[in-house]
Amino acid sequence: MIVTRDRLTTLMVTHSMQQAVNMGDRIIMIHNGRVAYDFKGEYKKRLKVNDLLALFDDLRRKDAIDVSVAALLTHNYV
Repeated sequence: MIVTRDRLTTLMVTHSMQQAVNMGDRIIMIHNGRVAYDFKGEYKKRLKVNDLLALFDDLRRKDAIDVSVAALLTHNYV
């Protein structure tokens, strides 16, 4: 493969957690335009699909809390 042979840095964007776990040597999870997680080395090698899904669910849950709190505050104080 040319990437390995020529020691090229490549970037793959995917929404497939299976691809993210199986390919490459680093995973960067972006959420709302910011780096939420950056996994590399041995930690990345141990990651499973369910680990990534749980982290993603946690990020989404935090968003839901933020939205609901904002709605509550707006309703009560604006």
